[in-house]
Amino acid sequence: DHRVLLDDLRRPGGAWKDLGLVVSGGTMPEEGGGPEKLEYIAVWKDMLYGVGQDSCVYRTVYRRSTSSWERVTAPGVSCIGIYESHIYGLGPDKAVYRQQLETLSPDFEW
Repeated sequence: DHRVLLDDLRRPGGAWKDLGLVVSGGTMPEEGGGPEKLEYIAVWKDMLYGVGQDSCVYRTVYRRSTSSWERVTAPGVSCIGIYESHIYGLGPDKAVYRQQLETLSPDFEW
């Protein structure tokens, strides 16, 4: 359940602290760049993906505490999930959209 994961991410010293990223209260560290807050988190291989309050998807390398967040999609989803090499996003129309992770770009519209 994604709510359990988010609760753990928001708890200072949560299980994810060993990944080099500690999120407290959903706020991203300023030095990392990217969105101020992430609403949903998903992990695939060595990448951490999150949905910002602007409904864009951001990603970073989660094993580096100095990695910055980069926007990898245009706005359009409220939550995400990853399965194999695809990212799935829930759009405002409640439809589920899919995109290959390797072809994401800031210009990608859901």
